[in-house]
Amino acid sequence: VYTCVVSNVNGTVQSSILVNVTVPPPNPSVIIASGLIAVGMNATLTCNPGDGVGGATVQAYQWIKGGVALQDGGRVSGSAQATLRITSAILENQGSYTCGVTNVEGVTAVSGPSQLNITASTLNITTTQTSLSIVFGQTGRLNCSAVGGVDTLPLTLTWNTTANVSISRVVTQQSIAMVADTLTLPSVNTSYRGVYTCVVSNVNGTVQSSILVNVTVPPPNPSVIIASGLIAVGMNATLTCNPGDGVGGATVQAYQWIKGGVALQDGGRVSGSAQATLRITSAILENQGSYTCGVTNVEGVTAVSGPSQLN
Repeated sequence: VYTCVVSNVNGTVQSSILVNVTVPPPNPSVIIASGLIAVGMNATLTCNPGDGVGGATVQAYQWIKGGVALQDGGRVSGSAQATLRITSAILENQGSYTCGVTNVEGVTAVSGPSQLNITASTLNITTTQTSLSIVFGQTGRLNCSAVGGVDTLPLTLTWNTTANVSISRVVTQQSIAMVADTLTLPSVNTSYRGVYTCVVSNVNGTVQSSILVNVTVPPPNPSVIIASGLIAVGMNATLTCNPGDGVGGATVQAYQWIKGGVALQDGGRVSGSAQATLRITSAILENQGSYTCGVTNVEGVTAVSGPSQLN
């Protein structure tokens, strides 16, 4: 109430006016500086309260994404202010944004949705092999690389495998939009068989490529080496079985010495009947004869040498 008072020596007169201030209800809308940005760029979203007086009636703002009220943290700031800022945006920041406005009368209104779209450079991964066969005992190498745009940094490359071996290898690239690695498999055995997967990841997601590794085991091709094919009674004899697998016997699962077609067993003067080296101590005439060695490899393949004569 505004009262006008007029007075003089004779007295006072007055008249009053009732004044009401109407607050227009908010009618917010979202303004996005650019509705399409690239990953890594900054985004600015402005809430126009639509009160006709430049926001003078506003008591509170609240930004909402996909129906969920935002809070400051990480890449987001200004969630309760007129301007929402997203720093170094990632794909997760893409979506539908609205702003809620509450005026000094406690009246709240929410804007219609506005879409923020974010594009990312494609991350392409390459392995130089889809499969690789390695001979038992040899070394294999698996190559992997990935290329993206500057917005794909940093890049992290890791390997995993279904094989019964342990791999602990991580390569990170911070400065250029390419990462590459060579995984070395040394002196392989059958445990190295399996699928090896190269995985490259960044803030936008993950890509991967796999290589099937097989380890081939050469079949045994045994032969017998006798230190001396002619010895005197009472001397010791040594017979060695060369498995002929090309890797010094690394593929061998079992040996079996045979004399005259009969599998030998340890006992008496004989030892090493199931080993690479057969020893006969203080030989007698009964130890003379034709000897062969049988070799079974890790694949279960068995081969028998040709005969060698001990006299």
